[in-house]
Amino acid sequence: MIYISTEYVFDGQGDRPWQPDDKNYAPLNVYGQSKLDGEKAVSTILNKCFIVRIALVFSINGKNFIKTMLNVGREYDTVCVVNDQIGTPTCNI
Repeated sequence: MIYISTEYVFDGQGDRPWQPDDKNYAPLNVYGQSKLDGEKAVSTILNKCFIVRIALVFSINGKNFIKTMLNVGREYDTVCVVNDQIGTPTCNI
């Protein structure tokens, strides 16, 4: 089974990137907690499973961070965004 989860199972704090087997969970909201509960349930019940945490989902359809940045870049000469985060965009095709 493949369980689609999210980086929201973590609180965004730390001084290094999270590793696939990190257990220092700290969800900040109900969504993150519900995904973490799902991860734990799947890994407890099944012997073979993959938990995939996706972030920065983008697609040709709908709103997303990539489209927003492209639109802002067309509208303004200078764009300021946070520089203390590292993300891995995930394509939803």
